[in-house]
Amino acid sequence: MESLNIFVDTCILYDDYFFQNKSNKQLFDYMKEGFVNIYMSDIVLKELRRHYELELEKVAIEIEKTKKDANRLMFKLEVEPFDIKEMLKDFDDNYSSLASTENFKILHYSVDMLPRIVENSILKTPPFFTEKKSELKDNLIWTTYSSYVESRKLENCFFLTSNISDKDNHSFVHKNLLQDTQRFTIYKSTAEFLTEKSGLIEIPKTEFKKYVDGLEIDADYVKRQLQDYFMDIIEEEISIRIVTETDYSLYLKHNDDLANGICLHYFDIDFCENIKVEVLNQRILISGTFYCIADFDLSQYDYDPECPEQLIITVEFNYDLLEDEQCDNLEITAIEYD
Repeated sequence: MESLNIFVDTCILYDDYFFQNKSNKQLFDYMKEGFVNIYMSDIVLKELRRHYELELEKVAIEIEKTKKDANRLMFKLEVEPFDIKEMLKDFDDNYSSLASTENFKILHYSVDMLPRIVENSILKTPPFFTEKKSELKDNLIWTTYSSYVESRKLENCFFLTSNISDKDNHSFVHKNLLQDTQRFTIYKSTAEFLTEKSGLIEIPKTEFKKYVDGLEIDADYVKRQLQDYFMDIIEEEISIRIVTETDYSLYLKHNDDLANGICLHYFDIDFCENIKVEVLNQRILISGTFYCIADFDLSQYDYDPECPEQLIITVEFNYDLLEDEQCDNLEITAIEYD
């Protein structure tokens, strides 16, 4: 199933600037797992930041007032100080970090959007403009989102906003906006969206868990996978490590050219142990230790007769097990030998 595309309005994150409330945190966790993409207009981000700043200033004033009341009433009050500038920097750093991830995007408006918005304002075109209201920023947010989904032909698009004009039929876009796009379904809260869609979002996760439960992952299983998928990589890394180790190179009688490395003429994994299995998003991280015996062909070098031609090697590793029992991304974290 393709990821769902979630577009958020400022009102969804008022009082929850960092996705900490239950529903927003669940949505955020889905995003981290790759099940949904979250999009935020730069106007939403700026508005959210300003709202956060005003609330911090309000809290600072209330703290000072409470301190004065505490002194007047003769009791001790200890309040941990905070720096508004530092808090705002943390806010900026948080969203900059999010914007660098794969499933969270900040969308920027274009000046090309302004002429039509100005026209809407002059003509008092609903839903953003009437005789009684003028919502320039809301029109800009909508235009940013609608232009983005249309330009990329995105499917499964959902707009989370409580700023709706038709309270009885809020799931559909206002009729005047359908000319911009018909790709959005509206939800007035994150909780409402999750109530209806969490089962759909969880389908890949549920199916993958069933797949994992059907596998018998033990030391013999891991050994077979290492042999089937990674032997060339393992052999090469061990050869490079051995030939470049200082203690091993001391066996050379004189300065041979080691550019071609030491050649293995027998190499195999003996057994695995300490196997750990961690189920992640649509992949399993398998880690552990394996032991192997390697015979080395030293005939091309002038080695001391005492140089060992066979080593027992201990390797710590991890790799990803994907669907259909495909393996990828082997990482060798340690190599030791006797």
